[in-house]
Amino acid sequence: MPVGLVSWGGTDMTGLPSIWIGEKQKGYGRRAIELLAEETLKAGVKELATAPPIRHGGDYYIAASKLVRHLREYWAKIRKR
Repeated sequence: MPVGLVSWGGTDMTGLPSIWIGEKQKGYGRRAIELLAEETLKAGVKELATAPPIRHGGDYYIAASKLVRHLREYWAKIRKR
């Protein structure tokens, strides 16, 4: 059963990530973010959009904000390899 969805759009040069994770606090979101970052780099994306939109409030906003921050940090880290 799927627990979420990650993808990216945008141009070949700038990726706009899209993230939906239905299960919180199980590590799925964090791992999905890492796989998304790795795939965008393999595809030749040179930068990420400044901030993907977050469409939910409350606890989901906090969780989504953490995932976006992790995406940007992890992407920058593996890009230097």
